[in-house]
Amino acid sequence: MESAELGDIPEQHLWKRDIVLRRLDPLIGGLRLISFDVFDTLLFRCCSRPADVFDRTARKAAELGLFTRPTTDGQFRTLRMSAEKLAREQDVSGFGETTLERIYEHMPVQLGDRTRLLQLELETERELIFVNPYAASLIRFCKDNGIGVALLSDMYLSGKQIASFLTANGMDASLLDAVLVSSEEGFGKRSGRLYDSLLSVFPHINRTEIVHIGDNEAADVQGAARRGIAAIHYTLIPETIESPFHWESVRHGPVLPAIAAVRKLAGATMPAAVLHSEEDRNSMEVPALDSLEAGARSFFYRFGAEILGPFVQGFCDWVIDQCVAAGRREIHPLMREAHLLGPALERAARSRRLSISVQPLYVSRQATLLASMNDFTERELDQILGLGHITVGEVFHMLGVEAASLTAELPVLADLLSTPVEELHSVRSGETNERSWHDTLRRLLLQPYARQLALRSIRTQRERLLEHIRQQCGSPDQLITVDLGFNGTIQAAIDAAYTLERQKGDSIHLLAVGTERAALQLFRGTDIRCWIGPDTEGGIARRFARSPGLIEELMMGDFGSTVRYERNDDGSIVPVTAELNIPAEQLEYKRACQAGVMAFQSWYSIWLKAKPGLTAAAGHPLEWSLPLHRVLDMPTPEEASRLGDLVHQDNFGGVQTIRLCEPLSVEWETNGGDYLIDLSSFGADTANIFWPQGLVTRSEPYRLYVSFLRLRDAYGSAVIAFNTMNKLRREGIQSVMLLGKGEFAERLLQEALLQGIRIERILNSEPAEQTRADGTTNDSLPPAWEETIRTDRTGYTYVIGTLVRVQSCRRMLTDGYSRLNPAVRPQVIEPFV
Repeated sequence: MESAELGDIPEQHLWKRDIVLRRLDPLIGGLRLISFDVFDTLLFRCCSRPADVFDRTARKAAELGLFTRPTTDGQFRTLRMSAEKLAREQDVSGFGETTLERIYEHMPVQLGDRTRLLQLELETERELIFVNPYAASLIRFCKDNGIGVALLSDMYLSGKQIASFLTANGMDASLLDAVLVSSEEGFGKRSGRLYDSLLSVFPHINRTEIVHIGDNEAADVQGAARRGIAAIHYTLIPETIESPFHWESVRHGPVLPAIAAVRKLAGATMPAAVLHSEEDRNSMEVPALDSLEAGARSFFYRFGAEILGPFVQGFCDWVIDQCVAAGRREIHPLMREAHLLGPALERAARSRRLSISVQPLYVSRQATLLASMNDFTERELDQILGLGHITVGEVFHMLGVEAASLTAELPVLADLLSTPVEELHSVRSGETNERSWHDTLRRLLLQPYARQLALRSIRTQRERLLEHIRQQCGSPDQLITVDLGFNGTIQAAIDAAYTLERQKGDSIHLLAVGTERAALQLFRGTDIRCWIGPDTEGGIARRFARSPGLIEELMMGDFGSTVRYERNDDGSIVPVTAELNIPAEQLEYKRACQAGVMAFQSWYSIWLKAKPGLTAAAGHPLEWSLPLHRVLDMPTPEEASRLGDLVHQDNFGGVQTIRLCEPLSVEWETNGGDYLIDLSSFGADTANIFWPQGLVTRSEPYRLYVSFLRLRDAYGSAVIAFNTMNKLRREGIQSVMLLGKGEFAERLLQEALLQGIRIERILNSEPAEQTRADGTTNDSLPPAWEETIRTDRTGYTYVIGTLVRVQSCRRMLTDGYSRLNPAVRPQVIEPFV
């Protein structure tokens, strides 16, 4: 798999690996100036939202004793946000701009020394700032090639304060030719006027030779366009309704906030090896932008970088901690997941400058089953006959019994060799006194001849298993194994093999996820330690164990499970793996996903070096697992579609190959998704479903999202806002007028941003009151309403942004059009409809 080591790329060319910034590559030869937005473009905050800076400032102020009265984080945040609102409302210029100094002038005097609190906020901002290496690389490239660089920001901070953030975080502020901020200029980007300032600073540069880069479509793209300046919408940080980061916040709240930008950076690092097959790369010159940004490979790469990468990194760090604490210098991940875990563990150890050997072991439940047996009685035979989809012929082969020897005694067996053992229960035997062929098979395999062959196979496989371990391990008596999970079956079998051969072994077995059954293996003397155990908050382990196929498949390579061990001519032991029967394109997707995991590790290592003081903020095991848990529990429609089509092959006993979201023969759609999820809780006999949440989402894309959104919002208005804007999106409506101000209107504004709906104008829904001659009153249209109605030529779409005056707003709007603009018919969207 591609290592995606970013350190191998010269700094001035790193920007070409950014999926967005690389669009500049064919244009940059004709540019003389590039301007950047600041926050969420050049600078990232290592927190979930800007207001988190205020919480952290409050905690520091309390520790330093700066408050003159008891003040909580939440109280300080509310005061700070209210002070900013007051400062903007009282801006004498009329543009609503302000400075940090004016904001703190509006903070309550009783709170404490406002000057020291202001400085503490600046200090906190500096600590939480992480410079975007891609943007920094592009700036370095510009300076090396004679292209000017400017910063443009709608911000209460000053240019000097922003420059100090850069310097404190290792970037040379002298690389910038200009820093223009709205707090100093008196106007912002949205109106286009801040771009006027830019043009005046660089009068010798034609506006056609400038490109602006920023994350806000209204301010950075539309604002630049108002002055004829080209812009690139930097979409790395902003989230949409389909963004997995947004879905995480709905399911779990803020998840790994300190490294949210790191995950997004990793997802934007798109190596060509991921986006195109080798054949494609050999035949193409410059790939089209659409091919770089779309398609299954891109999805799986981002999934590895943003979702699976954090899970793997968190687990690897824990494994290394366990290894160091135990004084061990060898780690042995178990195949097939070791295909990804092996390189990931090596990189994690290397980033911590630890000398730890990582050597995979080829083991599986099937390969260790015989090795763990001490005898071959009815109990052991029933274990083998109960293996999944194992066939009669596969049972003979596993036990080392020649089928010909038994079919000679009972010729009809030759016709049953490819029959699954579980089906023999329903096939009655006509040639014996047994009730079924299953009883006949059990009797034959317990005969002395067959039993002796089985015992020989048990001893042989145990000896070869332990010899394979000795070949791979420098210290086989101090074994540390690493596995994804879940019940500890393989680990207990390895320890049993050691015991049966009377070999000394002090093994430690580390699982990413362990169930209660894994914890109970300690009664058998097996030391299993779980990163995420059965007691983890929220039943996280149960969700992973319920749908393991998705994670397992994405970690595996292009080979099947280990089924047994054989001896080479040179005497060495080699594992024999099952033939893998999955679609070729799925192997490409898995490689893309695994390359994404490696990219995340690279970016995480860069972040650790840049922000050593924030390492603790990256979270404990539960947090590292939440992105992947959310996928299993509440997948996005794209995740359910692409991941649900993956094929998983299980070789324990027989071979079972099935799609993760295989269509069911059970009728459930009419009863809804909740019915299916409940049905799947009763086990495979009722509904054999690998991933019930994926199946539900494929049928009802937003059912689970809405359920968790309602819970997250404590049954507030969030779902109403979602349904309102989602209706517009489904109908292809891209811009609307919003009638209303207040909490619900703010909800609609946030939802419109998520769903890509442009709010053209916000109209206060409160009517003006007029008094009639008889003393009674009636509602009249506010002036802004009248102006909007009179100028409508196409039929605007209005969204009513109030939950208490819905019919009144509709009536006023309808009456206004009838009176002022009768030739035009507006469309009115109400909540609840």
